Amino acid sequence: MSIAIEKFINGVFTVDCREGMKNMPENSVDSIITDPPYGLEFMGRDWDRGVPGVGFWVEALRVSKPGAILLAFGGTRTYHRLVCAIEDAGWEIRDCMMWLYGTGFPKSHDISKAIDKELGVARTQVRHEAKVIRNPKSILSGHGVDGGDRPWMREAKEKGFYEKDGNVPATDQSERNSNLPEELKNDHPTVKPLMLMEYLCTLTRTPTGGIVLDPFCGSGSTLVAAQNTGRSFVGFDLAPEYVKISKGRLGQLKEVA
Repeated sequence: MSIAIEKFINGVFTVDCREGMKNMPENSVDSIITDPPYGLEFMGRDWDRGVPGVGFWVEALRVSKPGAILLAFGGTRTYHRLVCAIEDAGWEIRDCMMWLYGTGFPKSHDISKAIDKELGVARTQVRHEAKVIRNPKSILSGHGVDGGDRPWMREAKEKGFYEKDGNVPATDQSERNSNLPEELKNDHPTVKPLMLMEYLCTLTRTPTGGIVLDPFCGSGSTLVAAQNTGRSFVGFDLAPEYVKISKGRLGQLKEVA
């Protein structure tokens, strides 16, 4: 038996999203905006070992109202599996939006690392502080600017879209840790910029606002964006530590034991 949608609204729940959605009534959410697993085993995380299959998206369709919009992030190497599963579940594929950014982890495949990993050989990681120059000054003229100091890059960095190298989060630290107590840090590896998520929440907004569901809410960027744009939300995540961070960012930390 399903639970009334009012019991879910503006809540973040520590639960397998497949079970969470089973408890939701049909035709209850207006938008699904989510960043599901890509099936790349990103950073060795257990939650990224497979792309959600047809059955998952069938359940997502059941809880969505007629005409609801689904926006799902996908990895460049596995998005075809994601899209096929969504379409086979009964959704209509309308478009593919591209988020272009020059930050985050390198997307190419390091063959030598892959061989070492297959052979079980651990590598020693060595880091050192260094100034990264994207656009070195011309050898002949001596003119030019540091690539990271170009006007459009400064503006992007101020908005949380730019970083100096692939091991620094694209989302600004003050943004990802907003409303969190000092002892609680948002260490989720794939935090999305709030400006991006607010744009998506606004893009899919109904005349009355509408409910946003994020079944893989992580540290809550989609939920915070929904709240900031005047929309209700429902979030599910398996990891209690990320649910706690989500609640903190939403100003609901007092509800966590």
